[in-house]
Amino acid sequence: MKQKTVVIVLSILLAASVGLNLGGIGMFALMRLRARSHIVETGPPFMGQLNLSEDQRESLKKARDELREAAVPLRDQMVNKRRAVIELLMDEELDSVKRDSLFADIARLQTKMELIVFDKLFETKAVLNPEQQELLLRMITEEFHHKPGPGMPGPLDGHPGPARGIIKKRIQERREK
Repeated sequence: MKQKTVVIVLSILLAASVGLNLGGIGMFALMRLRARSHIVETGPPFMGQLNLSEDQRESLKKARDELREAAVPLRDQMVNKRRAVIELLMDEELDSVKRDSLFADIARLQTKMELIVFDKLFETKAVLNPEQQELLLRMITEEFHHKPGPGMPGPLDGHPGPARGIIKKRIQERREK
């Protein structure tokens, strides 16, 4: 009798635990889905700060869609190359020719991706008025401002690098005009 009671109690606890876990997973999935749909509908959070007109919103949405369309194949290729690098790590002997080829391909794909993003951002900038452009540039600068780990200098942290100097100079020139 005691054993039957223990089995029933354990079954109830197991069912409750599974229910709580499934509920938590469902809640997390719902929150992610809502967050994603909000971003798709309204755009990235900075869009609200720019006070865009409806025409500007449409232009930026179109640019974002074009960027995504161009970036997805490159991202997929990079993922495949990185998987090949991981497979190469599992080999007993180092194939340095293959390693060099994979890293050269990854660097080429990353450069191509960054050029596409830069060109699209530059094209998008033309849709904005000067105040919006300055705000966008400030937001981009803040986005890349990070606290790197030890021995890892950041692009806008630590000693002033050329990028920060160029950005500050351009902002100052725009203000003077």
